[in-house]
Amino acid sequence: MNNQRNIEGFNQQQFNNLFNSALVNNLPYLFWMYELIGNEYKLIKWNKNQEIYTEYSTEELYHKNALDFFDDQGKTSAAKAITEIFERGSAKIFENLLTKSGKTIPYCFEGYLFNFGSRQIFIGISIDVSEESETKKKLKLVECEKERLLKIDQENKKELQSYTAKILRNNIVSNKLSRQVDIILAKKDISNCRDEILKLKTIIDSQQVSTYNWEMFQSKFDKVYANFFDSLKTKHPELTKSELQFCSFVKVQISIVDIASLLNISMEGVKKKKYRIRKKLSLNRSDSLELYLLKF
Repeated sequence: MNNQRNIEGFNQQQFNNLFNSALVNNLPYLFWMYELIGNEYKLIKWNKNQEIYTEYSTEELYHKNALDFFDDQGKTSAAKAITEIFERGSAKIFENLLTKSGKTIPYCFEGYLFNFGSRQIFIGISIDVSEESETKKKLKLVECEKERLLKIDQENKKELQSYTAKILRNNIVSNKLSRQVDIILAKKDISNCRDEILKLKTIIDSQQVSTYNWEMFQSKFDKVYANFFDSLKTKHPELTKSELQFCSFVKVQISIVDIASLLNISMEGVKKKKYRIRKKLSLNRSDSLELYLLKF
């Protein structure tokens, strides 16, 4: 009877050993067990993945120092984690695994205290997080690119606003000077200098037109609203070039009065142009042209 129990006990122990070994070796990550031997924590048990991914043989891994799997920076972090395991029962760090060939792979190391009499032992696992790390890097690059593009967009908007304000100011000055010249020309006692004043008015009027440079405005506008003209023209091919220009002024919220000044036309002319555009866009009386153009 005793012999039978001994045999059964031996078979059960053998089964337990085989089960534990199979379980550890089939883990999808690195498993390890370290024990304090002398002044160093030495590797005393591990699974096949430890050999595969660290590139060390069974003989090389036996009694290998726990810190040998880290670079100089990782060694400091790992040493602190080992201390934490024995103080708090567990620790987790994210560091690079240093392989035999010198490769470094991002890993998550999780260690736990293993109570076994007076022996100082801890066990743990190492999980490859290189894909997660690469994803984080890509996300960071995407965020940096978004910030860069946002900064460029803000700068372009500021440049467009500044240029628009400048041409509006120039037109105001030109209009004022032109009106003053008209007042002088209306007087009867300017025969001696009438020709000179007429020349001056011609210069002022030409300057008024040149302060609004469509090519320059469009260049700055396109930097902010890259697809505006193409999208609007595609949906409403009947719009003329001058009507597209008018729409761009509305898009950047230039007032009707200032549009009249920019195009050197009357308020009545502006109203007629706006009416024609609304009709081509099939807008109802209650529809806002400004809000509609925000879609493009």
